[in-house]
Amino acid sequence: MVSGSNNIVRVNGQAKITFDNSLISIFNNKNTHPKTVILINVHEVYFQCARALMRSNLWATANQSTDLPSPGQILKEIKIAT
Repeated sequence: MVSGSNNIVRVNGQAKITFDNSLISIFNNKNTHPKTVILINVHEVYFQCARALMRSNLWATANQSTDLPSPGQILKEIKIAT
């Protein structure tokens, strides 16, 4: 979930937390970086119904979804990778 987006993706797979500086440096946000990065080996991806999220008005004040891919773009990338 990303604030401002009504697209919800559920991912099944394996994840690990890393302190690798070469990966952390990729995630620059206004000259700040996270302390860790989560690496995810995706096995399955599911889109969830967004109705409950839209009704909750959860994203009324924040929107960080500007550069997110659409569900169609995600599915296209999945098909290319397999």
